[in-house]
Amino acid sequence: MQPLPFTTDTPLQCTPWANWGVIVATAIAFTLHRAVGGLEEQLLLNARDPALRQFVTYAFVHLSWLHLAGNVLALYLFGNNVNDRLGNVGYVLFYLAGAVLAAVAFVLTGGVLLAGASGAAGAVMGGFLVLQPRARLTTLSFLPIRVAELPAALVLVVYFLFNLGMSIAGPSAVAHVVHAGGMVAGFAICLGLRGAGLIERTQWDLIALVQRWSRRRQYRALVRDGYDPFRPDGAAAASAAAAPPTSARDADRAMRASELRDRVRRALAAGDHAGAAGWYLRLRTLDPANAALPLPAQLDVATQLAAEDRHADAADAYELLLRQYPRADECPRVQLLLGLLYARHLARPARAREVLAAALPLLRDERDRQLATDELARLRAGGQGG
Repeated sequence: MQPLPFTTDTPLQCTPWANWGVIVATAIAFTLHRAVGGLEEQLLLNARDPALRQFVTYAFVHLSWLHLAGNVLALYLFGNNVNDRLGNVGYVLFYLAGAVLAAVAFVLTGGVLLAGASGAAGAVMGGFLVLQPRARLTTLSFLPIRVAELPAALVLVVYFLFNLGMSIAGPSAVAHVVHAGGMVAGFAICLGLRGAGLIERTQWDLIALVQRWSRRRQYRALVRDGYDPFRPDGAAAASAAAAPPTSARDADRAMRASELRDRVRRALAAGDHAGAAGWYLRLRTLDPANAALPLPAQLDVATQLAAEDRHADAADAYELLLRQYPRADECPRVQLLLGLLYARHLARPARAREVLAAALPLLRDERDRQLATDELARLRAGGQGG
């Protein structure tokens, strides 16, 4: 089936309410601005005498339908995925910060009047480049018009370089410095949040890609220096100056772990949950300290292991999910499932009571609450359930 134009190939894990809200608010603001005259002095950013509110309000004022449509398209293309990774509150704060920082760049470079969401949209593009650098865009190509897929990173880098070059070239009717400044701001913010661990890591974001590239480079260097990955003892094949076996084994393990993560992802995407669970267990054995998958994948794999009656493995996978994502909405139900595993299959009543008691006040479904209550009652009465 031919893909629809103007989409990305990265599936969403949640509904991007915040991005949709920003788009709707921008459209409403444009309509009000057109209907009520004399608002420019209040809302546009006047760099010669700026009011603080104008560093935000300018982003909701557009001077033409074409101006509005371009920014809304950029938000639709890139904002949904960024919203998906940052959450709704985080996305709104990020969007407003991008608008402010882009406006600061405009003021510092001698601009005069500024309107439009281009700076905030640029921040969203910069954030997308950090969070989804391997995504592909499905868009329209012309002469003749048809649907085409393009690497998102290529499109964004070309867009940034064009705006940077136009900014250096001199003043124009388009505030190119706002576009470029917004992209730099969004890129830096998301890179900092990801580096600080405030954004859930995935194996496809920019930092993960750079880390894998570095490991591959290290591994190739070790092999060139004489390390033989096929020798049981990891000894050098021909060189007395070969790298230490421990470093070589670490690089080899990192490469294999990356491959196993990719196999889990592809198996889940193909609907092969049993295969994904098998690859996950191999990953867990190979690199137990770094075996956590993205939240939906970790939940799918743990549930599959439970369905296969691999109770100890399922419990380990659920425990890893709770440690890695302690604030996830799924945690209360995961604690319920974990408590049932411990009580009914693994003979660990103390841990079962602990996780069930933690889950009970947070469970929203009445049947789940009743199940947790009944299981706790059996455990407190001295039975483990059956």
